[in-house]
Amino acid sequence: KEGFLSRIHGGAVLNQEIINSPIIAIDDHNLEECEEIANIAIHMIKDNDVIMLTNGPINLQIAKKLSSKNNITVLTNDILIALELSSYVSIKVVLLGGDVDYSSKAVFGTLTSLNIEKFFVNKTFLEVDGIDINTQITVSSIEKASLIQESIQKSKEKIIVCLGSAFNRTAFYKVDNINIADKIITNASMDDTYKSYIFNQNIPLFTSMSTFEGSV
Repeated sequence: KEGFLSRIHGGAVLNQEIINSPIIAIDDHNLEECEEIANIAIHMIKDNDVIMLTNGPINLQIAKKLSSKNNITVLTNDILIALELSSYVSIKVVLLGGDVDYSSKAVFGTLTSLNIEKFFVNKTFLEVDGIDINTQITVSSIEKASLIQESIQKSKEKIIVCLGSAFNRTAFYKVDNINIADKIITNASMDDTYKSYIFNQNIPLFTSMSTFEGSV
């Protein structure tokens, strides 16, 4: 009834339109804010860069904008990001192996960790769920925290991306202290208290409102 399948003798097949469309429908919650952050991040990516995008909706929006770049290599554990980039001739995408997490559509685990050891990237965009003065950087799962901790060791530049609502929020599992970040990108809805806090940590802060805030 919903048009996904066509009945044939002895069974059913997927309709061609469904095959050619994204496998998973993306929730548009916070989509505008994610796109604002991605618009800043894309200017930090240069032709010939080798980058990593950890799983998350902001990094998916960054991936969608990479068609404007040439000869980019992207390492990711996010299945949706890999699918998005697989159609771009100018982009090489490497999907890490591992156990598939149903809710995030990403891979984690021992195999993922072993694969990360084989790579080194210019820039890693680390999508996190919480930044708090006391608990520092946190994410929603131990698996995601472990992935980010391992990714940090394999990247020249670490760039945190998160929604403004992630500030003054603590997620389930601590990743590290905020000073692991070389840059932070968020949207303008972040609490002013945290703008001052990040400034005092000497971390460049980029927001969708002002393009740049912080110290150099």
